[in-house]
Amino acid sequence: MPQTIKKGFNFDEAILMAKFSQRVYDIFQKDDGSIDDLEIRDIYNSMYRTEEWKIVYTFRNDDRNVRGFVVKKDGANQYTIVWRGSVITSLGSIELTDFVHDFNSELIPYEDSADKKVRITKGYWLACDSVKDELLMFFKILTTKKIEEQDLKKLAGQDFDEKYALASAIASAGGIVFGQDFEEAVRSILSQALDEFNFEKLELKLQQVIQSYNFDTGGSSTSDQIDIYLTGHSLGGNMTILFAPLFKRFLSRIRGLDFRIKIYTIGSTKSGNKNFIEFYNNYIGDGFSYRVENPLDPIVQLPFSAPFPLNILAANGLRIGDIYLSECGWVGIPHTVFGLGSGAGLSVDFGGALQIPGGIPFPHSYDTYVELLEEDKKRWQELWRPIHNFLGNSMQELLEEQKNDLTANYKKQIQEFKQELDELKNEIKALNH
Repeated sequence: MPQTIKKGFNFDEAILMAKFSQRVYDIFQKDDGSIDDLEIRDIYNSMYRTEEWKIVYTFRNDDRNVRGFVVKKDGANQYTIVWRGSVITSLGSIELTDFVHDFNSELIPYEDSADKKVRITKGYWLACDSVKDELLMFFKILTTKKIEEQDLKKLAGQDFDEKYALASAIASAGGIVFGQDFEEAVRSILSQALDEFNFEKLELKLQQVIQSYNFDTGGSSTSDQIDIYLTGHSLGGNMTILFAPLFKRFLSRIRGLDFRIKIYTIGSTKSGNKNFIEFYNNYIGDGFSYRVENPLDPIVQLPFSAPFPLNILAANGLRIGDIYLSECGWVGIPHTVFGLGSGAGLSVDFGGALQIPGGIPFPHSYDTYVELLEEDKKRWQELWRPIHNFLGNSMQELLEEQKNDLTANYKKQIQEFKQELDELKNEIKALNH
């Protein structure tokens, strides 16, 4: 992995993002049902304790079945936001019963663009919107290194789940910035509120914690550089795409913050109309958003477009019953992998009695994308090895020639300088006589 985010596709980055997108499915299978998901963080960090990246925050919305986590690289100011897709059931199988309905795509205006012609798929946005505020709260505290009164005011008027999510974001980010004691103090308040099912005085109690730790709630903004990757598989990739522009704009408004973001989506589908595609690609920037796709993966073709000539008559989409057919497209720079995958450990559930057990190839599987990316990296390495060796030998010979030329030229200049010095000495002697 690069030490800092740089422009351009990188295999190590893409493979790591694909693995994160794979793990976000697996780790939430271990959910014990508690609202704080602290067990998810502990289990993940224990399972991958030898790795550099550790979970520092988890986010969820049960109404929209959204799950995700934020990981931090040890010893670096690098983070990755990982969104889970919705294709995998709690039993680890592919659920196709309501699959088409999950990807219905009524187009709505994108709130982060003033241009109302910029339109996105409604279903993806509702999922993204359900957790965006807590993510913004987490990174606001993380990057500004302060908790302001207005942050606590955001808790007022929220329902139970939203209030808890925002307070949890404050606890996790505050734990990174101010220390573990701070997070434990806030978690204690949240635990008490849950036990009593009383969040009425939560803001006041949080304010008291902040004051007791003597944190400056009105300090200056940070000037630290922060690198943030965003990734997700399938629907997780689409939520990543819709979150990325508003997240970049949010970070750009933090005074003194030096940041870079980079996006890798894995098997994501279409996210918006052509106006959104132009808006996204221009705003995120060339070389900072990549879409890993597989031509054998049929899911990435969703949502389907209305057939001709209805696509001309219904430019904003066509509704047939509960299904929307919209003119949508993909964003980011494509990186194509090709293959069916091994299908190990995968089952497909069509509902009712029809279920195909594990072991079948499924090109949309996150396992398949990890496998194909690793194969692609190996293939490119093998392709470039002879070229690299040839260039390496040629460069070595060229450098050796340049070294010899420089050495000879240097010796010549030294010799000429000695001759000039000897002549000068002789002239001085002649003047003395």
